[in-house]
Amino acid sequence: MKLAVNFSIDDITPQNGATEVWPKTHRGTIKPEESLDEQGAHKDLVERMRKTPGSGPTQLAIPKGAVCLRD
Repeated sequence: MKLAVNFSIDDITPQNGATEVWPKTHRGTIKPEESLDEQGAHKDLVERMRKTPGSGPTQLAIPKGAVCLRD
């Protein structure tokens, strides 16, 4: 397992460019040979997630001084 740690030195909001996350994408299986779009996303996975209720992208709102842990 890998862990990403973000330290917020300013308030992070969708208005100032918050990180976009896709909840539940860790549950999908991706084959290495699947094609990627221009942003490096797996097209089929993105489309499946867009159609799954509660699984679309969201942006994190993190106050200044907070720590965000992501796996």
